[in-house]
Amino acid sequence: MSWKISVTAMELFSAYDLQLTLASAAAIYCLLGYWLAFGKQSWLWRAGFVCAALALLVPIRAYEPLVFFALTSLLFVAAAGGQWLLLSTLRKGGKVAAEKDSADVAVASPRFQFRLHDLLGLMAVFGAAAWMTRTLLREQVLMPWVGTLISVAVAVAITLATIGLLRGPRRILSSVVLVLVVGIAVGYFHWLHRMGPMGPSVQYIVGGDLGNQLFNPYLFWTNDSAGYNLLVLVLINIGFLAIFYGAARATQPTEAKPMPRRVWQVLGAAPYMAWILPTGWVYLQLLSYPPPPAQSRNRPNVLPFLLERGQALESLSGAQAQTVGAEVILLSKKPGFVPVPWEADLRGRKNYDVGSMLFEVQSARSISRGLDAQATTLEATDPDLASEQLMAIFRIGNMLEHEGLLVHGLVGVAIDGVGVDHLARLRRQLSSSKARAIIAEIQPMEESRDHNDVTRDQLWYSLNDRWAFRLDQVLNSETEPGSNPTFHYYGLACTRNSCMKRLLMIDLALRAYGADHGVYPSKLESLSPQYLTDIPLDPFCEKPFVYRPAAKDFVLYSVGGDGVDNGGTFGPNQYIPIAWEGYDLNLDAPHE
Repeated sequence: MSWKISVTAMELFSAYDLQLTLASAAAIYCLLGYWLAFGKQSWLWRAGFVCAALALLVPIRAYEPLVFFALTSLLFVAAAGGQWLLLSTLRKGGKVAAEKDSADVAVASPRFQFRLHDLLGLMAVFGAAAWMTRTLLREQVLMPWVGTLISVAVAVAITLATIGLLRGPRRILSSVVLVLVVGIAVGYFHWLHRMGPMGPSVQYIVGGDLGNQLFNPYLFWTNDSAGYNLLVLVLINIGFLAIFYGAARATQPTEAKPMPRRVWQVLGAAPYMAWILPTGWVYLQLLSYPPPPAQSRNRPNVLPFLLERGQALESLSGAQAQTVGAEVILLSKKPGFVPVPWEADLRGRKNYDVGSMLFEVQSARSISRGLDAQATTLEATDPDLASEQLMAIFRIGNMLEHEGLLVHGLVGVAIDGVGVDHLARLRRQLSSSKARAIIAEIQPMEESRDHNDVTRDQLWYSLNDRWAFRLDQVLNSETEPGSNPTFHYYGLACTRNSCMKRLLMIDLALRAYGADHGVYPSKLESLSPQYLTDIPLDPFCEKPFVYRPAAKDFVLYSVGGDGVDNGGTFGPNQYIPIAWEGYDLNLDAPHE
């Protein structure tokens, strides 16, 4: 088998952070559940401590792990009760002799005495459970319960087998059970992954967002690596179980001499301190959850109706296409924005992710293609009329770039690009009055563009994916947009889009100036204020665009993504963000 590394050093480090955090937390909570079931301390203290540990997950909104670990604890208690019942039955039958069990297993005697402190402990458990249930019902938890129960059973079996292997005396049997459980679990999940789209998602078999995080360690990547990634995670989890359980046994009183005993107790506490400090820091970071933005829905918003009315425009033809296209153009002149349902509950927001959002972006793209096709038909006979369709494309793209999420911004930028590219081809054929009208409409759009797509996107998934998104943010240091590759390339796409629109405005202003005066101006400043209220700067360097007038035409371009004036060197790579080096950017090069 050949493995290949497909991530950078920073991504690899972040992957280890994420994997170690999840595996260590799972190990701690499984050991808490084991201690609740098999510990010798008062049941009141055991139950109260476990409830307090589970309640720590509520402030960071880790509801899926809370349910997962709560079910794990209950299954450990059931396992302890089954073991007690089995021993009690065998001893009553005289088939086994009473013997003292290991120090940390509270099943030495088949007698069960339910005392007052046990009743108080049970009340504490029910009280904490009722409080957490009320919180969960208010916040909502969307989990695949069958898959979660399967994961709980696997976690409990791995923990019991690992502790049996460490504690003895049946270590061989425990090791065989451990290998079988791990092998069957990994093989089963790997088989589900290989089933492809027709099979159940492996991520959701292991608990929704929890499983999604567990199945994305991305340490190594192959074409079919989900099962291997899970195996790595399980082995790390077993390692944490061994370390924490061994440390717990080392801190217990022994018959050794006082000094060696203290040394072993200090050494045993060291792994817990090494775990608590960084994990406590991560926990404190996860406590910060920004509130959803306050939005007024009493404003006019034509975008939903526009998308619904024009969604079939691309597939229409003839008079019907012209009628719908004319309606879409009229609607596009009214105010509109993306109606993200911030006030919806969790299920409503999840449904929006997989339903309404897809409809919005697909409909917008389809409408832009339909309008672009109509403009292509008209451009040979009436360029000014063709530009009406293209300006409607601009307006729809601009609506998607207001109050939407990152996907809306991406689609809005792409739609803008369709309008810019087509207008760039038509710009020499447009009348002076039409050029001025286009400038008058594009300039305020460019100046009023909403630049909070990334912030809203982070907030949206913080509210929906909660702990999973925040944990990934904290561990991967992606609180700043520039540190996330997706956000980085989106920023580059927005900058290029802005640059092309500014080039188009200046180009049209120059041609209007030339039509009025018979010559092009000697410098761009002459265009203001009659043709442009302000002369836009090159967004790649925040300096004026490169402009050189000539007798019959002019040269106008941006320095492009590398920020260097390459003397007007253009090529097909100029609009590819990862291949800007050595190229400048103008309106014609993408079409040459």
